[in-house]
Amino acid sequence: MDENLRLLILKKIEERKPGLKIDRSKELIAITESGAKIRHDDGGRLLLIELSPGEERILTARLPGIRIVPVDTDIKKIVSDSDPNESLFLDALRIRASKSYREAKKTRKFGETPEEKQLTTGSCIRGY
Repeated sequence: MDENLRLLILKKIEERKPGLKIDRSKELIAITESGAKIRHDDGGRLLLIELSPGEERILTARLPGIRIVPVDTDIKKIVSDSDPNESLFLDALRIRASKSYREAKKTRKFGETPEEKQLTTGSCIRGY
């Protein structure tokens, strides 16, 4: 996986001020203004971001209390109190970061899965 990708862990909801949605939108603005790019967002406190080392310093200064960790770390140990949505997000990241998944994506030929074959050969009208 790209070496500039990191998992950003925002503060827990109970550690944030009232007005969660307002706080989260300010956090998202701070992330993009620091130069980082949001690649995936679980809708809560976990985001997969792409950033350079200089951007990491800016981001941690703008959002004290966040954690930025490499994607290939055992994130479930860091985020031990994850909810089901976060666990699913972390599992998906772990799969996408795996060598076997990346190799399969590289060698994949478009149109070879059963679903893709059906899309190109099946009728648009049910029953025909």
